[in-house]
Amino acid sequence: MDDIRFRSRLPGCFAAGLLIIATSLWTLWGFGEMYYEGWWGAWYNRMPYLVPAAVCLILTLLVLTWPKIGGWLAIVIGVGFTARWFWRTAAATGMTFGKIAGMFPVSAVLVIIGVLFIIEGRYRDRLRSTGWQPPVK
Repeated sequence: MDDIRFRSRLPGCFAAGLLIIATSLWTLWGFGEMYYEGWWGAWYNRMPYLVPAAVCLILTLLVLTWPKIGGWLAIVIGVGFTARWFWRTAAATGMTFGKIAGMFPVSAVLVIIGVLFIIEGRYRDRLRSTGWQPPVK
């Protein structure tokens, strides 16, 4: 693979790696909390702990299949999650720089992932215009 093609694929590979790490961490957290907090109840008491992992998994599968649509969805989810968190925090305790700085990496990662997948989608469109077809599997 030539250097230009490798550099063109790098944003998509980096974004996929970040999203896979985020999905893995949410899954680890979800199962840990499900065991620690929800061990006593029925399944409907345990399942809310797996919702973030399920959302991340669905988003991961979506962006790997359709990078442009998934990239825009990741940006919308990141901005929406941040806006909701800022609004709830401001209403409950007030905003401080520490709270904003603590939440920024979580929301910024989704926005960065979304932008990188949009770049990957544009790269795939350029490849398709030259006659390249993605693998069937």
